Amino acid sequence: MLTSILDLIDMRSFSSIWYWIAVAVSWSMASHRVLGVPWDAVQRARRRGGAAVDDLMALTRANLRRLSALGRESGVGLTVAASCLATLLIVLGFGYGFELAQALAFLLLPRLAIAGLSLRRAPRLERAVESGITPSDLVAALMRHRLLVQAIGFVSLAVTALWGMAHLIRPYL
Repeated sequence: MLTSILDLIDMRSFSSIWYWIAVAVSWSMASHRVLGVPWDAVQRARRRGGAAVDDLMALTRANLRRLSALGRESGVGLTVAASCLATLLIVLGFGYGFELAQALAFLLLPRLAIAGLSLRRAPRLERAVESGITPSDLVAALMRHRLLVQAIGFVSLAVTALWGMAHLIRPYL
């Protein structure tokens, strides 16, 4: 029973369709929510104005307050936990050659970087929102953050694909 489940899951990560689906879903989710704000709310506020802008401001204010509080209250603990996880994945994956750890490193390490970037950017943007930032400036700030997330995602996907291809063709060389 266990072997049939492991065969279905296929622990060889880079050759598994499930791994690549997880990578695609992960980056799709990362670029859909910018600092916790759904991207469609940003687009709606840009196009329609009025009540959509008020909704965006309220939603952004709430999410920035939540992220800022998380950074203040748990920032050190989250940093230690993320560092331990990153070290574990890097040592197991690249030190000992464990493929699943390599795959998880390529999946999680860029996401940890984005989480750190978001936790760092949230208090600054929260202060700007509280001091009366214009909706167009808020949209521009959210767009810049999303562009940075997408750039990190693009580089991460390219490096993951190259590493995965190299890993898969290595036995044939």
